[in-house]
Amino acid sequence: MESSIELRRRGVYYLLFVTLIWGGTFVWMKQLLENAPIHLSVWDDKVVVSLFVAMRFIIAAILLFALLPKSRKAITNKATWKGGLYIAIPMYLGFIIQMFALTNISPAISAFLTSLYVIFTALI
Repeated sequence: MESSIELRRRGVYYLLFVTLIWGGTFVWMKQLLENAPIHLSVWDDKVVVSLFVAMRFIIAAILLFALLPKSRKAITNKATWKGGLYIAIPMYLGFIIQMFALTNISPAISAFLTSLYVIFTALI
């Protein structure tokens, strides 16, 4: 059995890892958007942005099901799908708006503005 100090330390490492991945996604998405016209010139920018956001959601779902097998049980529940759609649609639209903003601002500003939702939630 692990001591509480070891558990806390492991928790801090996990949070640091997730923060690094989260922060890196802004840079990766900016680079994708800058290089997309070269490789995906056939499609409109709106389609490309939507595809990138959809790929992010799909990768997250695959990782969720791979790392947390118990989460697969919720797929068969109709109420879970309904509630998930109510949450996913506004979130998807928010990500699309954020991706369009990344074409005009730096990833650091985008990450900062995105993280402000915590403060706005507390104020509401």
